[in-house]
Amino acid sequence: YLSLLQRLVRRDEAVVYAPEFRRTLDEPVAASIAVAASVPLVITEGNYLLAEPPQWKDVRAQLDEVWFMDTPLNLRLARLVDRHVEFGMDRAAAEAWAMGPDEANAVLIEATRRGADRIIPWH
Repeated sequence: YLSLLQRLVRRDEAVVYAPEFRRTLDEPVAASIAVAASVPLVITEGNYLLAEPPQWKDVRAQLDEVWFMDTPLNLRLARLVDRHVEFGMDRAAAEAWAMGPDEANAVLIEATRRGADRIIPWH
């Protein structure tokens, strides 16, 4: 991911190919998105863009701005459960996963919000 961002920032290649995460496969698909050097704005998303470990600090250094989307807990949980169900979990397992591993991850992500350039409230 860091290497991809560095290549996009340098703009010394006519086209940089980026992966796309496909939920239907539960896997990234390499070279799915072509980004021409002439593209003036690239938007990326990720849970750890503001994380403290060194490998993520290097990522942050490639980004002009990072915005944090402040999503209400009930909405976030409902969307996670719905997504898990859509991709094959039964509702009870989806709720347990959303309140277990997903919630533990959310706590880590929430702790990074102070590093955001802008916090966008969900309306």
